[in-house]
Amino acid sequence: GGLNEVVFVVTADHGVAPIPENLTERNISAGRIDERRFESTVQAALTKAFGEGAWVGKDSSGKLVGKFVEPYLYLNDLLVRLTVASGKATRAQIESVAAEAMFDIPNVYACYTKTQILEGRLPKTDIADHIYKGFHPKLSGDVVVVTDPLYFIESPGGTGTTHGSPFLYDTHVPILIAGPGIRPGVWADLVTPADIAPTLALLLGIQAPSACDGVPLKSALRP
Repeated sequence: GGLNEVVFVVTADHGVAPIPENLTERNISAGRIDERRFESTVQAALTKAFGEGAWVGKDSSGKLVGKFVEPYLYLNDLLVRLTVASGKATRAQIESVAAEAMFDIPNVYACYTKTQILEGRLPKTDIADHIYKGFHPKLSGDVVVVTDPLYFIESPGGTGTTHGSPFLYDTHVPILIAGPGIRPGVWADLVTPADIAPTLALLLGIQAPSACDGVPLKSALRP
C-alpha cells in the first residue's frame, strides 16, 4: 500500500527559447521581432491590393487587418466578407496577400493561411505538421507565422523569453515515470506527453481517455 502503489509522472507542457541577447553576445543569430510590424506591413499590402474598404461606411476603420496575436494574424472578418461580396477578391486571395507580405519582415521563416490549412495544402514537413495539429478552425487566425529559429515575436521593450515555436528548444520536454509496473532505464524513443494518458490507462487496466491520440510507453513497462 501507500506510495509503493503510486505511479509518478513528471513532464512539461513546453520548453523555452534562449534569451536572444545572451545568444548574440556569443555571435549566435537571434533576436526579437516587434509584433506591431505584422499589422502595419500586412495592412499596407492589403490596402495596395484591395483598397481601404471605404464602402463599409465612415464609422469603419476600413482596415482588412484585425489584430495580430502571436502566432496568428486575424483579419477583419466583416471587411473580408464585404470585399469578397464586392467581387474584389476571394478570401483565399486576401489571406495569400497577407501571408506573402509577412515575408518582407526579416527573420520570418514560414507563413501558412487558414485556407491552406483547412484544405490540407501544407508542405510535408515536421513544422507544417505541428502547425496543422495546433490549428483550431474556429479560434485560430487567418494566417499563422513561424519565425526563424531563435527569433521570437513580442511587444516592444521585452527582455525575457517565450515559448511556442515548433523548434526543438520549445518542443523537447522530459518524461520521467516511476512506480509499480515501470522498469528502470533510459530510452531515447521519440515520444510525447500525449503518451502518458494511455500508459497510465494500460497500467490501471482501463480504457484510454476519449480523443486520446498517444500510445502507451511500452519500453518503460515491465513485461
